[in-house]
Amino acid sequence: MMDVLSFAIWSGIAIALGAIVAAWLTRRTKISEFRQEWINELRADIAAYIGAADRWMTARNELNEAPHTERQQMAPNAEKLSNEARVILHRIELRINPRKNKFEDADKEFLSSLWKLLDPSALPGTSWRALADNSVRLGRELLKREWEVAKNVFF
Repeated sequence: MMDVLSFAIWSGIAIALGAIVAAWLTRRTKISEFRQEWINELRADIAAYIGAADRWMTARNELNEAPHTERQQMAPNAEKLSNEARVILHRIELRINPRKNKFEDADKEFLSSLWKLLDPSALPGTSWRALADNSVRLGRELLKREWEVAKNVFF
């Protein structure tokens, strides 16, 4: 009788532990899936933003070189391109942790590099392409860092 009762108790404990471990693993896996989706969306927005900033900078340069009579017609398109880029940039900013953390300086540097792509005063002494390449480099570091967290499901 004691053997059956002891077996039943240990079986119950094993089943409970198994359920707890399964729930924990399921939760970690789901978090990893959400994080991977977050990384993919951030990657897409970084690329879309750099493309939009490039289109805006091109339109701005054309606007500045155009005769005064044509500027009135070109201005709405340039404004639309600027707004498109800023919407994407704000979406990126909203994904970055605003609280103090060990990556805060790297995140600020990345966001600053993105803002420079819309700032004509950032260009003297460097090319727009060099600024964009720097943003891509910093973005890759951020994405790699986040991927390292996502792939470590069990820790």
